This record gives sequence, structure tokens and C-alpha cells, in this order.
Amino acid sequence: MPEISPEDVFALHPKIRWVGLTTHQGKVVLAKMRPGVERATPENHDQKFLELGAVILGGVAEGDAAFAGRVKWIAVDYEKYTELMVERDGKYLVLTFEPDKNLQTLREIITALETSK
Repeated sequence: MPEISPEDVFALHPKIRWVGLTTHQGKVVLAKMRPGVERATPENHDQKFLELGAVILGGVAEGDAAFAGRVKWIAVDYEKYTELMVERDGKYLVLTFEPDKNLQTLREIITALETSK
């Protein structure tokens, strides 16, 4: 299966701000901010998150997989953005999007990701 591109992810929903993709070993495959969107974090922070943070979060969550089943997604809701992490083609796909109070955007993006495989 061909590697997913940032444009593929941005096309899923207009509120997606940033996308990153990393291997389970922390090798960054891609990291890109949607053109025209103001950064909430420095670029070097995004890189470090993909190298370490996504791998740690994913590894911790996967520790319960033997008991709870496959991890479907991990979301963190910050004041300035919401972050969503899913496993896709053996890698961690991480994206951020504009937050909303009723989590409708989260539901829409998860549905779009599930149907885009």
C-alpha cells in the first residue's frame, strides 16, 4: 500500500491542522502543518513528539491490547487543539485539529480515517 501523504490527511477534514507519521521505533516519516495555519508548537517540538511521545503513548496503550483488544485510537484534548493518534499500516499517524466542545470533529475525523483505508 502506498504511503499516505499529508494532502491525503488534510483532505479528510477541513479542521485538520497538522499531520505526522512515525514508525514504532520513532523514525519520522513525515510532519507537515496545513498551509496557512498558525503553529501552536515549534517545529522541533513536533519532531521530538513523533520520535518519542507517539512511540511512548502508543506503547503504553498497546500494553493492554492483550486484555482489551487492539488500540483503535488515542486522543488528547488541549485548549488550543485536539490531538489524535491512530495506527495505520504499521505506523503511528498523528494529527491535530481545531477543538470543539461536543467532540463532533473527533467523530468525523475518526469516521473518515476508518473509511479511507
